[in-house]
Amino acid sequence: MNFNNIRNMHTALNAYSLRNESINNNLANVNTPNYKREVVRFEEFLKDSRGKYINGYKTHEKHIDIPNIGSSKAPYVDKDRSFSTRIDGNNVNADLEMADLVKNSVNYNAVTQQISNRFRGLKTAITGGNR
Repeated sequence: MNFNNIRNMHTALNAYSLRNESINNNLANVNTPNYKREVVRFEEFLKDSRGKYINGYKTHEKHIDIPNIGSSKAPYVDKDRSFSTRIDGNNVNADLEMADLVKNSVNYNAVTQQISNRFRGLKTAITGGNR
């Protein structure tokens, strides 16, 4: 069994957890003068890495290559230094942050469900379907 996919999902969970913290920091500082919102960079790396860090793994020479991300970059927090429309220099928009929080929660829950299903299938394979 190839566990690269589980490693990638683990990295995604770390990114979503970090993003949750960043969004909460942004919301906590919505009225702090000159505060610049935090953003977590992760998906950009995945998009940029297509074809660069891909390793194929085959169990039989007649199988078609199925790419897996061979190396992953850890998510990181960056400051959004984009223009602020507010007089106090703060660039946090509470409505957008709340929407991002909901989206992030949905993504986190989807990945945890995928991991759970993967291990449930592994358990079934080990036990032969017996509880």
